[in-house]
Formats: sequence, structure tokens, C-alpha cells
Amino acid sequence: MQAGEDAMRARKAPSAWLVVYHGNDRAIRFYRGLGYAETGAEFHDFEDIRIEFRRMSKAYAPPTAILS
Repeated sequence: MQAGEDAMRARKAPSAWLVVYHGNDRAIRFYRGLGYAETGAEFHDFEDIRIEFRRMSKAYAPPTAILS
């Protein structure tokens, strides 16, 4: 995880996101401990089964103001 986040920061990415199976409470707690927050749900179809995932995001830099 750390190497991936370091690579994102080196590329000046403002944030990162990932998806976790909604029933994997252990993984959700793990990512929360790393500073990720739940930001929504995603659904993916595998053959004839629809599976729910939690989208989690982490900001690396504060959002910048949009200049008009």
C-alpha cells in the first residue's frame, strides 16, 4: 500500500480510490485506518450475480479552488 500511495503522490495525484466487497468489514476497517473514507457504492455483475462494493477514497492534497 505504501509504495502505491508514494507513487500516486510522486505523480501529484490529488487522491486515490479503491473498492472493497461490502461484506468485508475487516478490509474496510483496515483501509479506514490508512485514512480512506467510504464515498459510495458500486455494483459489478459477474455472470448472473450482482455484487456490491464500497468505494473508498483518500485525499493527498486539499482541493484547489476553481478559478473563473
